[in-house]
Amino acid sequence: MEEQEKFKSQYSADYAILCQEPAKLSFRGEEFEYINYYYKKTDTGREFTTSESDAFCMDQIYSQYRKKHGIPTAEEIAAIRMQYDLPALAMSKILGLGDNQYRLYENGVIPSESAGRLINLAKDPIKMQELLGMAGGALSKKDFERYSSKIHAVISAQPVAGLSKDVESDKAVFSRRLASKTYTLSKKSSGERPFNH
Repeated sequence: MEEQEKFKSQYSADYAILCQEPAKLSFRGEEFEYINYYYKKTDTGREFTTSESDAFCMDQIYSQYRKKHGIPTAEEIAAIRMQYDLPALAMSKILGLGDNQYRLYENGVIPSESAGRLINLAKDPIKMQELLGMAGGALSKKDFERYSSKIHAVISAQPVAGLSKDVESDKAVFSRRLASKTYTLSKKSSGERPFNH
């Protein structure tokens, strides 16, 4: 155990020392090692934690879990949505999540492994367009067209491998073909929610 810092205890006039030691904790059925931070009162030896020290310890666990299972961070999840300029509710519907789920993920709730894979797929605008097509039954035609337009804008702004010299023309053809494919998918999946996580 290593002692690092001394400070005035908020609970009494006595001092407390910030300590740390290796520890293990189970999260979602898996055990993770982390550095546990806590305080020890100099007069009585009583150990205690604060909400800040608890949060710091849990952040270590969450970070390891995300890395192990390839789950994006809250910041990355927000960035994926913002690249398409879509509301969080739209992302939830496109991915087949609960209405408020995507917003919760942006606020730090850790997605399940399956939801994490879906969110990672959504990084790629072409795959995102396909996900939109499969979610067509959960959206109004107006919303579908609006979201599709926003995703196509991202696709059009990105270079596509194998394009000829007439890049803009090829992109336009590619975008129209993808839109046609997507609309076919949306009609086939009408009334279905393929992803329920």
